[in-house]
Amino acid sequence: MKALYILLFLLAGLKPAISDSTLVFKNFSDKSSRSNSYYLKGNKLRLLEEHSQLFNIYDKSNQSFISLNIQSGKTSRINSQILDQRVKILNQQRIKELAEIEKQLRPKLKDMSDTEKKVGESIINQRKYPDLYGSHTLLKIQKTGQSKTVNKINCDVYEILRKNIKIKTVCIADNRSLKLSPGDYETLRDFHHFNYTTQTRLMLATGKTDFDLIDYQQENINGIPVEIINTAEKIDKLEMMLLSVSREKLDKSLFAPKKS
Repeated sequence: MKALYILLFLLAGLKPAISDSTLVFKNFSDKSSRSNSYYLKGNKLRLLEEHSQLFNIYDKSNQSFISLNIQSGKTSRINSQILDQRVKILNQQRIKELAEIEKQLRPKLKDMSDTEKKVGESIINQRKYPDLYGSHTLLKIQKTGQSKTVNKINCDVYEILRKNIKIKTVCIADNRSLKLSPGDYETLRDFHHFNYTTQTRLMLATGKTDFDLIDYQQENINGIPVEIINTAEKIDKLEMMLLSVSREKLDKSLFAPKKS
């Protein structure tokens, strides 16, 4: 019996420690670089943006994102149902605007050259069928075979190309490098996919197709970006970098807005 207790004790010691996670990123996209902190606990992710009055929570269990303005008390919520409704309204507005453009364009067609007609037709198609036309359909991502270390995190280098021209390099770290708990890692990955879906569906509904976002989950790329460098201009520009990863326990109160 004593040997059995010893065996159970040893097996218990082999179980991986369950911890929460904090990832701090720095964004350099605008003139005033800001840090974003991702706090992960269970199925929830809190996004804390530097100098922001917003309390942002993503809940993986129901795939919803809630943003509370602490000063005004106003709450915004997005989930698949709300997104569908918003996209439907934006699509209707876009089609209505497009019908007016086509009406104005029709009398001018007879005076246009074949080249001008093709350009006009291309513009109309992009506005009418944004999911099928536009520069986003020319995006592709490919692995370079190179790796690097970003603030002690190993990652694999990928290139994002449009018309076979490199516009970004992205370094992707999987959970072997991040060492998050399986639940925290899946919540983080799920948030990236949710964020991509929300942003791109809204942009396409308004006819905007020139985005350069990538759905890593859809591309079957295991990991998250820990560094993004814009290479579209003559001088490469750092857009985002992971600064640190912590795996310490987080208090539940961090995931609930403070009552006034």
